[in-house]
Amino acid sequence: ISLAACRLAHPAGPRPRSEANAPESAASRRCRLPKRASASCASATAATATRTKGRSLASNDQTLVIGLGRFGRALAATLGDLGKEVMGVDASAQIVQDCAPTMTHVVRADSTDAEALRQLGAADFGTAVVAIGSDIQASILTTYALVDLEIPRIWAKAITAEHGAILQRVGAHRVIFPE
Repeated sequence: ISLAACRLAHPAGPRPRSEANAPESAASRRCRLPKRASASCASATAATATRTKGRSLASNDQTLVIGLGRFGRALAATLGDLGKEVMGVDASAQIVQDCAPTMTHVVRADSTDAEALRQLGAADFGTAVVAIGSDIQASILTTYALVDLEIPRIWAKAITAEHGAILQRVGAHRVIFPE
């Protein structure tokens, strides 16, 4: 299980050194990292290092994942494995068809259209993740539509620092850089 998935599932983070001799919980054993972190672990650490206290992607059982590329699919699968209810949304019919056997809820829709998101019931989700990486315009417009729907927690994937700054200004509560 990756560091990002551990942080999403267990927002308390790593245990302080004072607890080093305390018995480990099952969650701690699942999330133990190797001694040397790989490059992907380092980027996941950087992406989650600024986590605010009490705010976690997995704190609500319903999460909307928009964009089912590598990152979106992996996130949806991990949250599903952790018992969270996940709805995946993508504009590509082929991707939706590929994800249908492994996800309970997957829908083809234009996420930049606020009315389409409203019809999907996006406003009922406690958390939304914009996992669109390659199309910056779609990422920004989707984030804006989710802000307009007043989603309580919006996490957005950014591919550059400038993209991340724009997403924050638009209203994303958390910007992550998974790559």
